[in-house]
Amino acid sequence: MTTVTRFEVEKFDDNKVRGSLWQRRVKTLLAKEELFKVLHDKESKSHGMTDADWEDMNFKAMCTIELCLAYEVMYNVMDEI
Repeated sequence: MTTVTRFEVEKFDDNKVRGSLWQRRVKTLLAKEELFKVLHDKESKSHGMTDADWEDMNFKAMCTIELCLAYEVMYNVMDEI
């Protein structure tokens, strides 16, 4: 049996949301999705993981973080991501 848990992370807008609390929620979300390790350097990847798998995991983590950004913030950082 599969249990689906749904929750919402308030989008970071640089005004209303406290950065440290938002960062903690996003880290928790990445850990839940088993994507947390990409926040560290590539040396922390699991043994046996290919570079392609690592890049795929990195892309998924980046997309997850982007979904937690308000449009205005996303617009300002989209060239950096």
